[in-house]
Formats: sequence, C-alpha cells, structure tokens
Amino acid sequence: VTYDPVAGTITIPGSVTSFTVNVPTVVDSIIEGAETVPLTIDGVPATGTITDVPVTPVITSIDSPSTPEGSPLVYTVTTSGTSTTPTTVPFTIGGGTAGGSDYSPPTFSNGVTYDPLAGTITIPGDVTSFTVNVPTTPDSISEGPETVPLTIGGQTATGTIVDDDSSPLSISGPSNVNEAAGTLTYTVTLSTPSAGPVSVDVATAGGSATDGSDYSSVTQTLTFAAGETSKTVTVAITNDTVYEGAENYTVNLANPTGGATIATGTAATTINDDGTG
Repeated sequence: VTYDPVAGTITIPGSVTSFTVNVPTVVDSIIEGAETVPLTIDGVPATGTITDVPVTPVITSIDSPSTPEGSPLVYTVTTSGTSTTPTTVPFTIGGGTAGGSDYSPPTFSNGVTYDPLAGTITIPGDVTSFTVNVPTTPDSISEGPETVPLTIGGQTATGTIVDDDSSPLSISGPSNVNEAAGTLTYTVTLSTPSAGPVSVDVATAGGSATDGSDYSSVTQTLTFAAGETSKTVTVAITNDTVYEGAENYTVNLANPTGGATIATGTAATTINDDGTG
C-alpha cells in the first residue's frame, strides 16, 4: 500500500484484502491523559487512542533562604512537572540549631496541604512550584545564626535565621591605684545574656609601666556559658623600692565569638608610686 500525502490518497494493490496503518507516537515528559487519533479511509472512520504513561512528579529543587529574626523563612519548591492527580510526598522540618521556640508551624502556597501527623504534604496535580512559609520568633536573646533544615520528597534545604540581638562586651576596672594595692580586679560584662557560649580574649598591654617589674602580664580567654553575664580578670602589680612617678598600662578585649561584639574594649589603669623608693 502506498500513500500520496499531497493528494490525500492511498493505493491498494489488487491482490491485497487486508493491511495495517502504523502511526508512530512520540514519547514526551508532559502529563496529558489519553489522546485520540482519528483515521478515515474511503469513508470508513476509526479512532486510535494514545494512552499516557502515568508519571509521578518529583521534587527537583528547594532553595535555602535566610531572613532576619522575626521575618518568615520562605522556601521555594520546584517539581518536575504536572500530574492528572495530586502527589503526596514526605515532609520534615527541624533538626538544625534553631529550637522549636524559634519558629512556628509552616504554611504552604498554591493549594498544597500538610498532614503533620503523617509527615506528608499533598501537591495539586497542576502545581509545579510552591512556597513553604515558616514564621520566625523575635526575642531579646543573643543566639547567633540558627538553622532550620527542610526536607521534601528526598530534597533538603536549610534556612538560616539571622539573629538581630547583639551581645556587647565591656571591660571596667580601677583607673588609679597605689602601687601597694597588690592585686587589681577587672570586670568583663556581657550586656545581653546569650543562648550559647561566648568567648573573648583578654590581654594586658604596657604603656609607661613595664611588664614584669611594674605589673604581671595577663593573657587569657574568658568563656561565658549560656546565661552568664559577668567574669573577672586579676592583674598583680608590683610594689618596688624605686621611685618612678605615675605609670600606666591597659587591659584589652579582642576576638569575641558566639555573636558577641565589643562595646568598651579597654580599661586603662595608672599606678601611682607610693614614694617609698
């Protein structure tokens, strides 16, 4: 049998009483449902049906948002395509450094529904992208950045809550002392309690006073546990027999960690000679 597409005819050999018409179909990734292909030969119609192979959409990507504390984390989720029926996939949230009090239960856009008991979400068939909105909780605790992992259908993303509460560190101590005072105490204060450890380096530095002969140098790291706000540092000064007049040195803060900052980083002390030299 031959086909003339221009004339729109076929020619059947005289000895042929039966033949087939083979129409190749195209494989694609579009979910379409059943589709029909009518065929008419010499006034006799027939209809072929292309049955779509069911394809279940999968999660292809989730972005990892970052937001200031008190603003929502908004995760954008993309799927591989549409479907003739809704798709249900596993959903989990949490397990990062953010605790349950740092954020609230999520909400979803585009008709996506959440079953927290089953740990699943259901995506309407015509949806290829949606958002997961996670409210975050503002507080006055200095915590540093905190993470909120999210896993949907095997794809994982991590949102970050950026803390807007700083923990300023300050040092204070005696400004003028007699060289016979012995040991001096300096107080390092964290103005806002932190939810986690905070550390800061403390070191003396000589001005006109000399390390070893006028005072004993100090180099150490102070660590504040969660909730602690005050630490002390001691510096021994030397009572000698040499008359030198007033001399000075400083005690300094550096390298804060745990989300802390330095507000007042230096305490200056003048040693007044007691005149026994």
